[in-house]
Amino acid sequence: RLSSFTGRARYNLLDRYLLTATARADGASVNSEDNKWSFNPAASFAWKIHNEPFMQDVSAVQELKFRASYGSLVNDLGRAYTSLFTADGQNYLFDSQSASGYAPSVILPNTDLKFERITTLNLGLDFSVFKRLLTGNINYYDARTTDLLLRRGVPSITGYQYTFFNAGELQNTGVELSLTANLVNTQDFKWSVSTNWSNNKNKILELYDDGNGNPIINDEAYNYYVGQPVGVIYQYEFDGIWQEGEDFANAPQANPDSALPQENLRAGDIKIKDTNGVDDEGNATGIPDGKITQEDRVFTDPNPDWFGSFSTNFEYKGIDLFLDFYVVDGATKINPFLSSFNNGGTLSGKLNGVEVDYYTPENPSNSFPRPSFDTTPLYLNSLAVKDASYVRLRTVSLGYTIPSEMTSRFNLNQVRFYLTATNLFTNTDYIGYSPEVNIRDTFS
Repeated sequence: RLSSFTGRARYNLLDRYLLTATARADGASVNSEDNKWSFNPAASFAWKIHNEPFMQDVSAVQELKFRASYGSLVNDLGRAYTSLFTADGQNYLFDSQSASGYAPSVILPNTDLKFERITTLNLGLDFSVFKRLLTGNINYYDARTTDLLLRRGVPSITGYQYTFFNAGELQNTGVELSLTANLVNTQDFKWSVSTNWSNNKNKILELYDDGNGNPIINDEAYNYYVGQPVGVIYQYEFDGIWQEGEDFANAPQANPDSALPQENLRAGDIKIKDTNGVDDEGNATGIPDGKITQEDRVFTDPNPDWFGSFSTNFEYKGIDLFLDFYVVDGATKINPFLSSFNNGGTLSGKLNGVEVDYYTPENPSNSFPRPSFDTTPLYLNSLAVKDASYVRLRTVSLGYTIPSEMTSRFNLNQVRFYLTATNLFTNTDYIGYSPEVNIRDTFS
């Protein structure tokens, strides 16, 4: 259960300087006994620049307001009983009969589990100019999450698999821009366009230590890496498909010192980029060393470079039309159709899966390897790291409003007929049902 109490005070000076202070207490039953509650203050300031005396003669500006806020909120784990010793149902044999009993949960309880705290700085500017022909706002934020709620493996000798605990720090920064232009505003015809643009970058600043004060900078079991975003892709870099006439014998993948040496490397196999080597002390050098090892894996940020929308609205004598486009640029995902040999894009040549440009001697593709009936192509996961950018016509709505002269006869304020369609088309190079959602499926 959750419970919160909030108090707020506001002060307005000369309708130009606005101050707000907020204090709240948040409680969550899923936290440990001594950490049920958290106190979270916040403060904000706004300056109505357009109300200043020096702006009175600036007729082009109807609104100009600067905003700044700083405060904290908290998140709980959202999973009950992780601070308590619990038992799970287990079947066992008793006197040659199947019986039901209980055994300790695989989750090691944390008797100090508490909230993670998000402290955010927000800066913003609201504006309206040229008799409100153009309105909008721009915002910048920097959010730091401390005492992250993380999952961590524990030694199997304890009888448990993992635990949840608080540690580390995460940073999110971003810029948001929103604009609306009222291009035409007459009695019979109205036309407006709107757009918003956002980007968000996050990275893990700190994780935890090994118990002896030595910082741990990565946890591959749960994909945590200091300096990298949450959910980062850490994989070998796809470098095309091996072609006839290339030097297979001296290829890094064929090197016996590689992690997975390919003795029978041939045309049609997946090519991996040799990105890195290590020195005698095991430190990465950034110089190719002629073999493929774990150090050749590269980090790929799955988050888009930016995302936003563009919409336009027309109104003409009772007829209205609304169009809304949504854009995601620079996003990257691991495509499940290509990452597993048992999915619809397995490259096995025996399933009616997604259509790809297979390599064959007659079609020397540099995008997808030759079909393999019963063996998973080596380095298949690298092939699955794909650009998930897209443009989508998200909404189209066409309507007609009956004139008020007609509806008023029946004591009706308004009657409007409309037709709305969503997700009419998506333009993307991503293979699958949708670049937004990965759906694992197998076709037969």
